[in-house]
This record gives sequence, structure tokens and C-alpha cells, in this order.
Amino acid sequence: MKILVIGDAIIDHYIDGSISRISPEAPIPIFSQSSSFFRPGGALNVFYNILSLGNTATKIYFPCSSEDLTYHEVFNALPPENTEGSVIMYELIDGYSIPLKTRYLAQSQQVFRSDQEMPAPCDWYSLGTLQQLLSDTSLIVLSDYCKGAVTEHLASLAIQSGVPVVVDTKKSNLSSFKGAYIYKPNYHELISSLQYYSIEYSLDSDNPIELVTPIRRLLSICNISYCVVTLGSKGALSVSSSSYSLHSPPSVETVLDVTGAGDTFIASLACGISKNLSLPTAISWSVANSATVIKQLGTSIASPSIKQTANPSEVLGFTNGCFDILHAGHLSLLRRTREYCDKLIVGLNSDASIARIKGNNRPINNELARMRALLEHPFVDDVIVFEEDSPLRLIKELSPHILIKGGDYNASDVVGYDHVSSYGGRVVILDYIDGFSTTSILERANEKSR
Repeated sequence: MKILVIGDAIIDHYIDGSISRISPEAPIPIFSQSSSFFRPGGALNVFYNILSLGNTATKIYFPCSSEDLTYHEVFNALPPENTEGSVIMYELIDGYSIPLKTRYLAQSQQVFRSDQEMPAPCDWYSLGTLQQLLSDTSLIVLSDYCKGAVTEHLASLAIQSGVPVVVDTKKSNLSSFKGAYIYKPNYHELISSLQYYSIEYSLDSDNPIELVTPIRRLLSICNISYCVVTLGSKGALSVSSSSYSLHSPPSVETVLDVTGAGDTFIASLACGISKNLSLPTAISWSVANSATVIKQLGTSIASPSIKQTANPSEVLGFTNGCFDILHAGHLSLLRRTREYCDKLIVGLNSDASIARIKGNNRPINNELARMRALLEHPFVDDVIVFEEDSPLRLIKELSPHILIKGGDYNASDVVGYDHVSSYGGRVVILDYIDGFSTTSILERANEKSR
């Protein structure tokens, strides 16, 4: 799959040194410089991350000056074998330079930053070049740092091309991106957009699920299919109109620098989609890659030596249920289900869905508690909460290789059988363990309380 990155190229300059005394002239520290280096930032960082993660059929388009191209560390960030097949397209703009961010480091900590930047002119791009690039791509990434490269007209042309568009923007007003496939803000960018559209939200940072309803309002207003919001140490939250899921990050003992982690995330997401991974799998891969690059100093590229494995040949398994009171029968089913696949995604009925199916006195445990309980088990890779009474829409979105159901069913009667069978997938029926069910547990509890 061909990926096109359009956006604000940035040059990241790092000056390393030390601070050991205070100036006698003013109450400020004296910085002693020892070395410096340059790294690609912004859209360039996204571009090089995608290349390093395995998609060399990638192009980038951005404004710059002829002097910008002399930063060889930036434009030769990867060895030739990693860039073969890629295309760097740019427009030389008189009086314009790529934004330069200079960070001063002492004892591996940023102590000061100096920015040199000017907005790109709104007509920086060649319409003919842009249309040619758009006509020869399968996925578009708009890397919008609000430096002028991603204009309203350019974004509109990208979305009108009919190609899926993934948007990473610092803008609060998303009107330019109506009709996009994925909007990927961080937490603060999301809150800014919710405030712009006067959408009420909760500030309970310990419960990201509180963001699902306001995000759905935002998606509806802006006609965007998915929002994937990065939550720092809490991972990422993916939301659509009909489902949502939390993706927890791996543990990271030492965080050296979070600069550029969002670029790695959006690059991994685009690369995962290009590898035909399911969206939940691509998001989990993106979370893992982002957690890896923050262990390094400076804007970093996910290199082959540190990248997490994204394998499109992995066998994806899916099962679903309420899992209201997690018991031995559930755990046995999940363990046996995991034996059929490399990655197991569990579809979890929402609270509203369970109430419609089982009555207003259910569920006993809310969807957040049920999700967290499932994610505690090593044989569950991801949990997606779905709002409908049936998981059919979710099954069609994921297209798992193996669809697994517990109970006394004929395979052809299982929801999703026709879809999974249409591309050669399998439906597997596993027996329940006798004596274990949420209903029987509740009945015994009621009897003992009388």
C-alpha cells in the first residue's frame, strides 16, 4: 500500500552540554556546550518512521528552502537500503524556511528551547503536483503542526480524493478535516477540540472511558469515522460510533524524551493499516512502538532493532460476550480460544446493550470494570466494547481468521458465520464447562441472602 505524508517538516536541533554554575551577571545558569546533532521532526519524522517500519512505498510533500536541504543529517536519516522506493517531494519557497527547533540538553534533560519559524504561504503547493500525488496513493497522513503546510484547501482536496485520510493536527477547529478516516489527537489536543465545539466532558483522567460519549459527539459533528487519542502512560483510546477500546502500553522503566512519540504513533498506525492489520492490532502496535522511542534521547526513528513486530500473517481470533461476572467457565473459554490464534480480541457488550438483552438489573459490573478484568488475563490481547446487541458490525470491521463461540451451537448459526466464511475464515464452537454461568452464580447468591 502506498502512503503519502503531507505536512509541516520540522528540523530538530539538539545542543548537548552541562550546567555547573550560575552567571555572575544575572541569576541564570551558564550552559557549557559539548556537542550538537540534528534530527528530522514533524512530517519528516513521520515519513522516516514509516520507512523504517517497513513501508518503503512512501512519499512526502512539504514546503522548504534550498538552504533547508543542506541539513544532511535530516534528509539522510536512514541508510539507502531503507529508503529505496520512497519519494521526497518539496516546493522551494522564496523567503520561507522549515521551522527550526533548538533544544539545549544538560544531564539528558531539556533546559531550554529556541524556535525559529515562519508560517508557510497558503499557496505553497503546486496543484498539479498535489493532484498527481493524491491519484497515486492508498493512504494519506496529514501531519499538521499548524505551521501553514496543511491548509483548508489542501486538506479538502486530500479528503475529496476518496483515499482514507489519517489526521494528526494541533488545530482545535476540525472543519477542514470533515470526512477523514481517523483523527489522532493527544489528550490535550482532544480537550481543546471538545472545548472549541462546546462539548461537555469529564476531567476524570483515571477513567478514560468518560471520554467516549463526548468523542462520539465530536466524530458526529465532524463526520470522522474514528478517533484514536493517545493518553501518555495510559496508552490509547480508540472510539467509533459503535465501539471503543483501550490499548495499554508496555511498562517503561526510564523515559528520556517524549519528543516525537506522537509522530512514531501516527507512522506506526499508517504502516499497520498498510500491512492490512486490523485497526485494533495497528493501534496496539503503535502504542508499543511509541513506548519504545521515548527511551531514547531526542526525536527518534523506530529502527529495525527496536521496533515491535507487526505481522500481517498472524492468526486473529475473535470471541464476544457480556463477561459480567468473570468466572472459571469464562477463563477456560478464553484460554482455549487463545490456543486457536496468535492474537485474541474480545468483543464486549456495553452496559446499555446488556440491559436491553438481559434486563435493567444487569450488568452487575460496568463495562470499564469488565474490560479491565478481561485485560488482566494474558490470553486476551484487546477488548473492544460494542454498543449494538449483535457483534456483526464489529466482526465485519475486524474480519478475524477465527471466530470462536462457546456453547451448544451449529457453526452456521453463529453471528458472523457468513462473513467469516466468505474469505476462508473458520468458526469454532467450544463447549462450556458445566455448572458455571453468571446467571447461576447470581441465583445462588440470591438464595443465600434470603
